[in-house]
Amino acid sequence: MKHLELLQAAFTLPLVGLIWTIQLLHYPMFLRLDREQFCAHCAWHARTITPLVGPLMLGELICSLLLLRHHPGLLSGTGAALTLTIWLSTACWQSPLHGRLARGRDVQVIAQLIRSNWLRTVAWTLRGVITLALLR
Repeated sequence: MKHLELLQAAFTLPLVGLIWTIQLLHYPMFLRLDREQFCAHCAWHARTITPLVGPLMLGELICSLLLLRHHPGLLSGTGAALTLTIWLSTACWQSPLHGRLARGRDVQVIAQLIRSNWLRTVAWTLRGVITLALLR
């Protein structure tokens, strides 16, 4: 039985669904909020998304590194590189943009958030494909 690969799937596949929901629904909804609602919504987003995504991302990172160590190869190496890409994108782009939006609604910053988040959306989608391939 591939226990590590199953654990990886348990962390990665929910993140794939979540990132598509954020990309296609949640972030575009930011454009629909008026100025009065916006800061309260951003505070709510930060409070609710972090406990949901944080443990999944951490588990995914740990599994990705363990797979790379115990089962080195093209799939595990690519998966680890994609995980690193997601973490770097989150730290360098999405988190700072959320920080700017916490101070007030800015349509240009929201547009940057939506555009830059495509990197994570594509990377997580590829991670999902790799995760499924590792289960074969």
